[in-house]
Amino acid sequence: MAAKGRNDARRERIGGLDAVVLCSGPLEAWVLPSHGSNLARLFVGGKAVVDFDPALLARHDYTGTPVLYPTPNRVRDGVFRWRGRDYRQVKRGTLVLEHGLVHGFYL
Repeated sequence: MAAKGRNDARRERIGGLDAVVLCSGPLEAWVLPSHGSNLARLFVGGKAVVDFDPALLARHDYTGTPVLYPTPNRVRDGVFRWRGRDYRQVKRGTLVLEHGLVHGFYL
């Protein structure tokens, strides 16, 4: 767990997945970039507040706290523009009009 007053970031493996661990004071967040930056674990003062099931992620199900990025709401026509580029939100061949769950998208 994060030491009070300590800020850092490190890489860890959890459930066979690569995670980025972000620490700030009493907070420690485990984020899975390969799964849409899913918040897999969150500790506050050493106490687990959010946890996830790696087996659910392996089945492409939802667990932890999916980050609704880059769109926390509906997207007109399933296309959004960012930095002059259009991004179509398609999942398994179907246009996605809301909550653009991101997998493998890095800025």
